[in-house]
Amino acid sequence: MITFTTPETQALAHAIRRAVFMDEQGVSAEEEFDGLDDQALHLLVWIDGQAVGTARLRIVDGWGKFERIAVLQHFRGRNLGRDLVLALVEAANAQGVYQYRLGAQTHALKFYERLGFSAYGDEFMDAGIPHFWMQRIDTPPTNAPDSQ
Repeated sequence: MITFTTPETQALAHAIRRAVFMDEQGVSAEEEFDGLDDQALHLLVWIDGQAVGTARLRIVDGWGKFERIAVLQHFRGRNLGRDLVLALVEAANAQGVYQYRLGAQTHALKFYERLGFSAYGDEFMDAGIPHFWMQRIDTPPTNAPDSQ
C-alpha cells in the first residue's frame, strides 16, 4: 500500500532516507535534508504495517521532479521502487503534469529505463555519488485540463 505522508508519518519517511542515503551511502545530513521537504509531496510504501520505502515529488518549472526514492535494504527486490515511481507519476498527473525528471544514481539507470526514463547530459556527482539526469514525457490524456 502507498500513502501520502501526514505530519504524523513524515518522521517515518525521514528515517527511511537516513537508513538508505546516510547510513548505507554516506550522504551527509546537510545534503540529504536540503530544506525542500516542505515544498514536496511525500509518499510511503507499507508492508505489513511497516513503512519500508519513500519518495518525494516537487513540481519545478512544469516538470514533476522525483526525488529521494528509497526502499529499505531488506525490502528491495519486491518491485516497491517501481510502485513508488508509478505513484509519483500518478501524483504528478493529478496536478496536470505529464513530464518528469530525476537524478539517477548510475547503478539505477536500467531500473529507470524500464520505467520509460531516458538519460541525458553528462554524468555528474551529487553527494559524492555519480548520477545522470533522466526524463520521461507522457502524452496527457485528451480529457486532461491542459489539453483542451
